Amino acid sequence: MAETIYEYTKTTSPALSEIAPEVEASSMTQAGKDDYEASTWKKADDKLYCKFSDALSAGDKTIFDGIISALPDEPSVYYQIDDVPMPINSWERVGENMPQKGIAGVMLGYRFDPDTMNECWQTIEVPEGWDQESDVQLTIWAQNNDAQTGTKKVRMGLEYATQKAGDRYKSGVSTHTTAVKTKTLEADILEKTFFAINITLDLDNADNPLIGKNQIMMRLYRDAAHADDTMEGYLNVTYLQLKFRRDRLGAPEAG
Repeated sequence: MAETIYEYTKTTSPALSEIAPEVEASSMTQAGKDDYEASTWKKADDKLYCKFSDALSAGDKTIFDGIISALPDEPSVYYQIDDVPMPINSWERVGENMPQKGIAGVMLGYRFDPDTMNECWQTIEVPEGWDQESDVQLTIWAQNNDAQTGTKKVRMGLEYATQKAGDRYKSGVSTHTTAVKTKTLEADILEKTFFAINITLDLDNADNPLIGKNQIMMRLYRDAAHADDTMEGYLNVTYLQLKFRRDRLGAPEAG
């Protein structure tokens, strides 16, 4: 597979909390965003290199260069982004509003209905090795089941609560935190097109901070009744991952 390497005169690789929101909110094409998510960062000769599997389009590269140029320089600080894999079949489906399983070829997914607030649940540990200084991001990999006419949006929500030994959690008494993300799809997007939806979990949320906690209990749902959810048909969710920034590693090896 061909690889394209872009060079930047920065001394620190972009942290997930710094760059992901700008890329997501930019006018880059979906292909450009996907290419960025699959890219890797390396440093050599005091320069930072971003390696893509394919070259960005001219427009995407111009936008991406603008994002990079706006990032601050912090000499001798390098971070590694890691993730906790969360296969879709590890999410529990219970109750009346559970998403249905969908199988197509080699793909298994949960189908989130456009007319019902389908929901599923998961509990995981707070990532070991997390730097405890940055937000954590839930990335949802999904596809539109049907072709869309015009520019449509899909809205996903996450309710979560964090706990440690000795804490109590009681429904209706304990406070959970809600985070939502409205994803704008490409115009006239074809059916079965994959994209990522990123939801941020604040490290220092007033009700459910990540710092000092051992587990994160989560409820994932499609906010189908919201006016911003205009995508027609099912949302097929195939995979999720919890992305986080690890503790400071020092300068990575050259090359």
